Amino acid sequence: MNKETRTDTIAIQKVTVIRAYKTAYPEPIELQKGECILTEEEDEENPGWIRCHHPYGRSGWVPVNRLIRDESGKRAIGLAAYSAHELTVEPGERLTVLEAENGWLRCRRMNGEEGWLPNRHVEWDALH
Repeated sequence: MNKETRTDTIAIQKVTVIRAYKTAYPEPIELQKGECILTEEEDEENPGWIRCHHPYGRSGWVPVNRLIRDESGKRAIGLAAYSAHELTVEPGERLTVLEAENGWLRCRRMNGEEGWLPNRHVEWDALH
């Protein structure tokens, strides 16, 4: 299966950061299962992601497959809890991959912090 388009929870795997990444969203959108949010355009550069706005003011990108959109396409309900928190990383950092989603990885640092980063910024360990 192509690592660029995987959308599943994967077996515990380690990656090493090969390129620095700085979060573009210091206050990311977060939602709980069943919450209603407003939706905008889908991301043309990263298919499978849609720009969303939470009623409490935060906005960010959410995987399309984690939402049920209404007929107008302007509102959606979250299928599960979700946080768009991104990790700011430096080359050489080792991370544990928790899931892969449309070109992005949700990873955990050794200190327990979890967040997203583009998969093109990491190299998978040889066992992958």
